[in-house]
Amino acid sequence: MSMAPTTEPQASASDLGQRLFLLGIFAVVVAEALCTITNVGRWFQWTSCIYGVLSCIVILYLGNWLFTGNKTALTATRAWVVLQFAIVLLAVVLSMSSDSTLPGHLGVNAMWQGYLKLAVYLGLAGLLIVPGVTLDFFGAQRGETATAAPTPVPLDVAALSGSPVDLAADQTKALLGLAGTMKMVSGVLLTVGAFQVLMGLLKVQEVLATLKNLPAGAGDGPTPTAGLLTIIEGIALAGLGAVLLAPTKALQVLLDASPKNMGFVMRFFSRQLSAFKLYAVFLLILAAAAVCRLVMMGM
Repeated sequence: MSMAPTTEPQASASDLGQRLFLLGIFAVVVAEALCTITNVGRWFQWTSCIYGVLSCIVILYLGNWLFTGNKTALTATRAWVVLQFAIVLLAVVLSMSSDSTLPGHLGVNAMWQGYLKLAVYLGLAGLLIVPGVTLDFFGAQRGETATAAPTPVPLDVAALSGSPVDLAADQTKALLGLAGTMKMVSGVLLTVGAFQVLMGLLKVQEVLATLKNLPAGAGDGPTPTAGLLTIIEGIALAGLGAVLLAPTKALQVLLDASPKNMGFVMRFFSRQLSAFKLYAVFLLILAAAAVCRLVMMGM
């Protein structure tokens, strides 16, 4: 009877992580298959056909390998998904100009194909990178039951070692406020980042449309650099929001733990430190984009 509150929520979280993982893989396979079949029927090219079939086979192989929870498989799948997202993003940007044939060879002959692939690959990347039930499922598959993600129910003190920690009412209230603020900031950054990426795509499309209608001999015309910088800034902002999810979850686990111990506190600080390191990378990207904008303004 005493184990029921701890084992049932863990099993439920693991089951949810498994379902989300399978849904992400299935969504990618369906999107790739749909685009490949459509391209074969309307814009047949051997390159796009082979590339689409290869993409389906690779994601199925990686998904089957990753189902065991293997860490090497996780790294390989992350790299493949990020690479595919970058390729599709490049194809979408280039497809806004009718002068380039590369998007067709990459399997993007219509804008809806590019947007569909961007959505499924971005969703799968979120499941594989952002801490959550899917990564917890992989840990459980590896046998890491002791480190499975706690749920918002009273947690066993044996989950993490350390001396007991007593929080006063005002301290608990302050931490609750901090957790709420971190969740809000994370959501805002993710939303703003997605909006920035969308605006960047629209800017690039507008510039390419202008260049397409530019009369011969009228000069170089505008460049899509500003739009591309906006896309980069949007991705960096969304990354800042995604990185903040891990320490937010660790703080919520600390607040939900009963009784609390130093293990939960140290895990929160460890996640926070990792987040700060990743923040430095994303802030460096934003700073580089800002410098590029200043150089463009001075030209």
